[in-house]
Amino acid sequence: MSLLITVKKLDIPPLSEEDRRADVQRVKDSLNLQSIDIPVSILKKIPSHRGNELTCIVGKHLNGFKLIDIAVDSSYSIALDIGTTNLVAALFNNVTQRVESEAKLE
Repeated sequence: MSLLITVKKLDIPPLSEEDRRADVQRVKDSLNLQSIDIPVSILKKIPSHRGNELTCIVGKHLNGFKLIDIAVDSSYSIALDIGTTNLVAALFNNVTQRVESEAKLE
């Protein structure tokens, strides 16, 4: 099973005379994903992280990907499995990629 949300670590190089790409292009090139949507709210966080390793939370979105957040220590998702007689809920840590908690109702 492939994950819908993944964590990618990347370095955003500082601006230089040789490399005048915009931050959005630097992130897209570093992530090396074919089609990625980067919200403006996420782009605003990038300048303070240039030259440092950056943790990116990337999710599958429509026919491509979406940058969900950057520079976070924790990110969680909730998974629900609604069956005909059972309900299962799980809290998934996107950074460690482990189930933190799970509850079942029968």
